Amino acid sequence: MLGYQGWLSIDQYPYREERLAAVRQGMLQMEAFNRLLDSIPPVNISCHYFPNDVTLL
Repeated sequence: MLGYQGWLSIDQYPYREERLAAVRQGMLQMEAFNRLLDSIPPVNISCHYFPNDVTLL
């Protein structure tokens, strides 16, 4: 994922679902998302960043 080696997290509030199944589904979705990102060829994306862009924090 663009070299990021930190934590990934998701917020879940499974009030109506079976809790363990909801967490398992969330993990499967995050793993699928990571595989998708890993399948994208690396490019120089720094040209798309703007100085002082707070969305990068």
